[in-house]
Amino acid sequence: MKSPDPQPVYQRRIQFYETDGMGIVHHGNYIYFMEEARTELFRSIGMFDELSLDKINYPVLDLQIQYKNPIHFNDVVDISIAVSFDQARLIFDYEMKTKRFSQPVAFGKTIHIAVEMPGRKPIRIPAKILGHFKK
Repeated sequence: MKSPDPQPVYQRRIQFYETDGMGIVHHGNYIYFMEEARTELFRSIGMFDELSLDKINYPVLDLQIQYKNPIHFNDVVDISIAVSFDQARLIFDYEMKTKRFSQPVAFGKTIHIAVEMPGRKPIRIPAKILGHFKK
């Protein structure tokens, strides 16, 4: 199932330390950008109030990134997220844009499962968590 409404856009400015010698963002930093956007999404919908990471955690099962155009030092990046889910997985599709290019500069995807802690036993995504994405 997909979330019915577009999710908020996360915006950040690229810092010099995130770039290589040519002033272009190092490819590994895109993973951090996606995690920041996902964390901000959780915060914006009140999901952190429901998370008890000592009881249930949501590790990344799969991660994909498609690089289309480089992101440069001092660019402002807008990251939007589309959320889909089933009983066992949360799926986040990311789109990254800058004003430098008319098309998205990158696409990403992370797939997460719920695991019961401390044993890390896979479980269904709690209905309370899924409810945040059905609103």
